[in-house]
Amino acid sequence: MAQLETFNGPIIRQGQAYSDVLDLGNFVVVGLATPPQWTPGVVSITISPDGDNFYDVFDYNGSELLFNIVPETMIAVAPDLLLCARYLRLRSGTRERPVEQEAQRLFHTIGSASVYMQSPIQQSKREDQPC
Repeated sequence: MAQLETFNGPIIRQGQAYSDVLDLGNFVVVGLATPPQWTPGVVSITISPDGDNFYDVFDYNGSELLFNIVPETMIAVAPDLLLCARYLRLRSGTRERPVEQEAQRLFHTIGSASVYMQSPIQQSKREDQPC
């Protein structure tokens, strides 16, 4: 059974497109619980290994990683997509077209610690260098 942790956040504030920053510690994102209401738009992700420099996330095909939002649902996230993330920031909309939210939106992030327990190499790499 996976060791899961639920984080209260991140939060996108009213009138903003970017959330606050969520420190994931040694957890990998495996799910996002969406807020009960949502100003229409996708969610994109920026991540950081150090909390200072944030990077837009693109998939293996060179496409921006986007999630369609349906209020009060769980988005399953493949753990390998965000292995480099120590810090997570959500963006309402895309990198080219951010969408300001009409009210504060609280997400719940589900993290898994067991992803790093698959091999000593993966675990030591996570502790020393997030990517």
